[in-house]
Amino acid sequence: MVRRMSHAGGKRFLAAGVLLLVALLAPTEAAAHDRPMYAGFGGGPYLNLDCCRVHGRLTGEFGFHFSRNDTGFLIAFEAMPTFGDDFFFFLGGVRFGGDIEVYGRHEYAIMLRPSGLVGFGWFDLYGGNPDWGVFVVQPAFDFRFVFAHRVLALWVRPVAFDFIFFFDRGGRDLYWTPSYQFLLGLDFQFG
Repeated sequence: MVRRMSHAGGKRFLAAGVLLLVALLAPTEAAAHDRPMYAGFGGGPYLNLDCCRVHGRLTGEFGFHFSRNDTGFLIAFEAMPTFGDDFFFFLGGVRFGGDIEVYGRHEYAIMLRPSGLVGFGWFDLYGGNPDWGVFVVQPAFDFRFVFAHRVLALWVRPVAFDFIFFFDRGGRDLYWTPSYQFLLGLDFQFG
């Protein structure tokens, strides 16, 4: 004779299975930091200090920490389109920097990230002007709040300046202009 499980017994069995699965998948203290790679995106206002109105900038980034955890020296590849009424600007480059943990626990951390980007881009000033290839250097500084067992990182980049070097713009051999951006973003850390 086959006995059927009661409805209440089935709920208990299901709850026990879910708790066991959560316990098995929860990272250990060491594993919470073992996420050397990250991918993320962000956006915010962008102001070219030489001309034009405020534009929008998006950013996408994929990076790796050489320390094999979520702190220390990093290298990242980044793509940034900038768009608005006056121009379109696309930049791709390599970011070098480091994550410094100010306060950290198993579940969350507060980090600082000084960094610098070196890259090349394409600048299209609307209104019949020619397109220019550019070289860009960008020092930046981020505040990062890492949460959800150190899987997600919410960041704000209040300090970021593009130093844009144009070659053969306006009859000059070399022309440069500074710009400022304020970005917010979210990274997903894995490894």
